[in-house]
Amino acid sequence: MKCIIYMDFSRMLRGTINNIVENFLRKKKKKKKNDNSDDNNDEGGDWINLNNFDKINLNINKDETFKETVACITTDYAMQNVLYQIGLNVITIDGYKINSIKLWGYFCTSCYFFMRTNNLLFCSKCGNNNLRKVNVHVDNDSKKLIVKIPHIRVNIKNTIFSIPKKKYHNNNKNKFEDKLQIFREDELLIGGRKQFISHQKKLYESQKNINDPFNDDNFYDTSNCFIRTKLKSGKVAVLKNPKILVGGKKNVHRRKK
Repeated sequence: MKCIIYMDFSRMLRGTINNIVENFLRKKKKKKKNDNSDDNNDEGGDWINLNNFDKINLNINKDETFKETVACITTDYAMQNVLYQIGLNVITIDGYKINSIKLWGYFCTSCYFFMRTNNLLFCSKCGNNNLRKVNVHVDNDSKKLIVKIPHIRVNIKNTIFSIPKKKYHNNNKNKFEDKLQIFREDELLIGGRKQFISHQKKLYESQKNINDPFNDDNFYDTSNCFIRTKLKSGKVAVLKNPKILVGGKKNVHRRKK
């Protein structure tokens, strides 16, 4: 009886071991098949190469043919914009015609006015500091500028507030500089602010030329090259522009509850 039980137990062990090995080999084969299929899919469809570039790029219109005999080609984007706005034919290195270009502009969220100038901080129509940068597409076929206005939620928080009166100490000599906080563009013309800014720029430029190492007068004098520009009073010359406040600060003189 003992021998029979031992033989049956050994057969059971062999059967279980064989099943485990067979299952392991099956799983390994399935993994290899899946890996090979993923590699084939990556090589064929997902990766962009020279053969499938035209198929993946959906912006290219293959039905349209380029009939003009003369065209300009350049890799400089600035030159492409200039040539396209003039009205010339511009093509890429791949031989495709450029039908539209993308530029940047500024859109005012207060009066919904669009302008192309990018060196302004205030709107040229309403004078508010609510300019946002937007994309502009130039289309020569329709002769129009297509502006993509983003869906922005206008937040009016901290737009209505009381401006506290500033406290000036006896030792503070720069009282006028503290008043250079403007909310609109036309405030630069009030109270001699424009004259103060122009005078400050002249002082800064005159003192800067004295220590300029590339100036003809200071060509042989290299001792003042690494010294910061200073005014006649001994202070460091710093070109300060008016502070533009968007939203108010906490009122110091407000009555506490």
